[in-house]
Amino acid sequence: MRPCIVGIGGAGGNILRQFLQSQDINLMGLQFGMHLAYGGVKGLWLESATQDTQHQNYYGSLVLGRYPSFLICHGNVSEGSDTRRYLSDTYGFDLKAPGFDRRAEYLKGIFEVFESDPKLKEVCLEEFKSNGNPLSGYMWQVGIRPYTIISTSAARSKLCDSILFIASLGGGTGTGFINPITSYVRSEEPIFPIFALGILTEKGTDKRKATEGQRDLGAVIAMYDLLTKASGEGIDALILVDNQTLAQRFGGNYTSMDVCIYNSLKPLLDLRNYPGDLLQDDSPGIRRVIWEVNGGNNESNGISRRDDGAGRESLLPPILVPCYSIRPAHEGNEMELVEGALGKTGSLLPAGKDGRLFPCDPTKADRVLVFTRGFFRTKDIKEAVQKRTGLSENNIMVYRKLGGGKAEDMLILLRNPYGGFIGEHKRPGTL
Repeated sequence: MRPCIVGIGGAGGNILRQFLQSQDINLMGLQFGMHLAYGGVKGLWLESATQDTQHQNYYGSLVLGRYPSFLICHGNVSEGSDTRRYLSDTYGFDLKAPGFDRRAEYLKGIFEVFESDPKLKEVCLEEFKSNGNPLSGYMWQVGIRPYTIISTSAARSKLCDSILFIASLGGGTGTGFINPITSYVRSEEPIFPIFALGILTEKGTDKRKATEGQRDLGAVIAMYDLLTKASGEGIDALILVDNQTLAQRFGGNYTSMDVCIYNSLKPLLDLRNYPGDLLQDDSPGIRRVIWEVNGGNNESNGISRRDDGAGRESLLPPILVPCYSIRPAHEGNEMELVEGALGKTGSLLPAGKDGRLFPCDPTKADRVLVFTRGFFRTKDIKEAVQKRTGLSENNIMVYRKLGGGKAEDMLILLRNPYGGFIGEHKRPGTL
C-alpha cells in the first residue's frame, strides 16, 4: 500500500517526519532529484497553531509550494469572516486561532456546533458554499486530496491509494481533529481506504499542564468516536500504539520512540511484493481483509456490530495492534521472529523484551495480518503464528516482501486482541 500519511498536531508531525525521510542522495542538507520517501509515500502535517510551525525547519508552507509541507487548518478563514464572527459571538470559539487553546474538547466543539446550529450553517453556506465547518473541507481539498489517486492529476501511478492519519490520543490538536477530518473525508469518499494510527500519551502531566486523567478522558472520547462509526461512515481501522510502553523501552527519548514506530510499519509500506504471491498489499485489498468477518458465530468472529435502530446491524471498525520483530538475515527462523513480535506463550503484557506496541493478548485476536521482509515460506509463517495465537490458518493473512537482504523482519497486526463478547459493555458493572 502507498498511503498519504497525515500527521495531526505536534506528535503527528514529529512521527510523520520519520516516514518522509528522503531515500534519495542527500549531501550536506542538499537533496538531489525528487523527494522520495520509503514506499513512495506522500505526507502532510496539519497544525492548528501557526506559532508551532515557526519553531522548526523541516516542513515548509504548502500554500507557498514547499515540500514536505505543513498546512494551517484555518488558513482559508479571513480576519473579518462572518462565520468566524458568529461562532465567536455565540459560542466563544475562534475559528482563526484554535492553536491558542488546544484542549481536545475545545477543538472538538468547534466542529460539533456546525451539526446543530441552523443559523451557523446558513452563515457558513453563504460564505464558504458549504454548511459544514470550513476547516475540514480546506484540509481535505487543499491539503490531502491532491496527494491521492482521487485527484485529477495525470500522474496517478505516483499518488497514494489510501490515507493514514497519525495523531496523539490524549493530546490536544490530534485528539480534537482526528474524528472531524476523518468523518469529512469519508463523507466525500465512501470506499477510499482510511486508517488511523493513534498514539496514546504516556503517564504524568504534560507540558500544557494537562493531567493524566484529563488526557486519558480525551483519548477515550476520541477512540469511542472513531470506533463507533459504521463501515462507510468513518475509518477502516484504528492502529493503536502505547507511548508509555515506548517511553519505558527507550528511556523517554522521543526521537527513538518515533523511529521505532516508523521502523515497525516499514514492512507494511514496502512495495517489493514477493513474486507470484496471491495476496498483494494494495490498500483496497487490505481494507477488504480487515473488514472481512470470520466464519462462525458472532461471539467468535471479532468484528463488532451496531444496531441502526431499524433492526439492521452495521459493522464497526476494528482495533489493530502492531507487533514488530527484526533479526539479522539468515540467523533466525519464523518462530523466533513471531515470538520476538508477540512474546512467548503466556506473556500477556509487553515486558520490554517483545515487539508489542500496545498491551494485548495475542491468543484473543480473531484475525492476524503478517507482513514479512525476507525469504520465508507462507506455510512456515502461518504455522508459527498459529502455534502462538491458536488461530486457524484461514484467519492468518500473510504478505511477503523481498526485503533488503541485511535483515529479516516481521510486522504482525493483531485484529481485536482482547476477546469478550458482543454487547459486553452493556453488562451491569462494566463501562
